Formats: sequence, structure tokens, C-alpha cells
Amino acid sequence: MLLLSHSFDPLRDRTCTVRFKTDEELRDFLLFSHIFKTRKRYQGYEAQAKIEVYLSDLHYYLNKFAFFETHLKRLLGHDRPDNLPPEAINALRYLNMASTRRIWKILKAMEIAPWTILCSQVFPAQVSQTPHQQWKERLELEAELPESLLVFVGERRQPGVSVPDLETDLHLSGLQGCSLPLVAEYRDSFQYLLDVLRALMHIRDHRLTKLPELEQARLSNPFLTKNESFRTIAQLLGQLPKLERIQNTLNPEHIEGHATRVLENLSKLSLHGFSRNSCEKSCSL
Repeated sequence: MLLLSHSFDPLRDRTCTVRFKTDEELRDFLLFSHIFKTRKRYQGYEAQAKIEVYLSDLHYYLNKFAFFETHLKRLLGHDRPDNLPPEAINALRYLNMASTRRIWKILKAMEIAPWTILCSQVFPAQVSQTPHQQWKERLELEAELPESLLVFVGERRQPGVSVPDLETDLHLSGLQGCSLPLVAEYRDSFQYLLDVLRALMHIRDHRLTKLPELEQARLSNPFLTKNESFRTIAQLLGQLPKLERIQNTLNPEHIEGHATRVLENLSKLSLHGFSRNSCEKSCSL
């Protein structure tokens, strides 16, 4: 998997001296500064001349948030940018169009956490920053070039369990019941699994108010034992909120139907930190 993203604004903004090496690059930067709202209004007259530029403005320019034909037409009318010398561009009005940099400042405060949270469970990956040799060939900067691109590279993780292996384990355990392909459709859903776990929570917490206290105590007694098999179920109860989130992740907005299947997604549970025993109990409840 390969994800590309615009990088975040520099943490500390300041001015720095920039020299654009070609007339085309100088022209593009001046047009950029006349279209988008920048920290200051820039003037340039020839390539290789020094210009004091704010790092945040340069970062936004390096990210190449494109100014489209409609922007250029609004700024230039019927003139073509290729035909305009720097002096003519300097005399143009400033559109001061809003940029998206505020969004990236918010993401900067969050660092790269959304990337790792979203992808690391399924893809063992790393976030790296791209080299800027291409930019060094086009401009010179007295400071280090601000990053303009983040690259997230990952390979798909292999699940720790498989449904055939789990079915074999269940068969060898002597647990009574039908084979997995014959499981009733209504039981093969996250909603059914969550409902069963909630019912078990009511038993554990003595919340079956219609039953006598003695009967509730007898029903909840397995939660007090050291039986390894039942301990796994007790652990599943603590992961109920996590199962709810996984259900939404596997079937966002019910795009695959109203019911989110459990059996076909069992192996994916191991990618979310569920043990082999927890996966086994999830398909046996």
C-alpha cells in the first residue's frame, strides 16, 4: 500500500532568502502569491535575484496546491501567463484566496497519529518524507527546504488465525453444535454477537431484576471461577466497545448490507489485537 499526502506546515514560521533559478519558477511563484493569501505581498524582477519569503508561504507553494485555469482567468483575463514578464505580474491585483493551510496546522498538532492509527493494524508501515532534489534544482534556499510530501508505505499484514483452523479447533474441543457453514444467518452477525455479550454482562452484574437474587448469583457464578475457557469470554466482555468500533470499520454505513458478518471477518479480528481464543469464542457464542 502506498499513500501520499501533503505535509504539514513548518512548526515555526520565519522569513528566509530564496533564489528562483529560472524565469518560469519565479513566474509561477509570483502568480501563486497573487492568487492565494500569503503572509506578505511578494515582488520579483528576475531569476536568481534574492527574495525574502516566509517559510509557511514557501511550504504552501512547494505543496503545489494548483491554481486552476479559472483562477488564472480571474487574475489575468485573456492574457497568457507565459507572455507576462515579472514586472507585469507584480502589477496585478491580489485575489487573496483562502488556502487550506489551517487544516494542515490542525493535523500538524496531531502529528501523524491518524495515519498510524488508521493503517498500522492492517499494514506494518512507516511514514517517511520525500527528498527534495527536484526542488533544489529549481530554487536555492538559505534554510532547509520545508517538507512538501509525506509517503506512507506498507505491506499487508497476514492474520494470525484462519477460519478453517478455528473450525478444526472447535471440532477437537468437543463443543456441541453445527459446522460453521450451517450457522443460522441471524447468528452470523456482529449485532447478534454484541447482543449475546450484553446479555452476559447483565448476568455478570446481577442486572436480571426479574430473577431472585439467589438465581442471579448462581447464573453469575462462572464469572468467579478460574476456568480458562470462561475467562476468555469474560475478556471479550471488556472488549465490547472495541467490537462495536470494528463492526463500523468493517461495514461503514452498512455498505455491505445491514448485517456485518462475523465468520467471514473472524481472521480480521486478529489484526485488531484479538487472541486466537477470543476469535474462537466469537464464533462459538
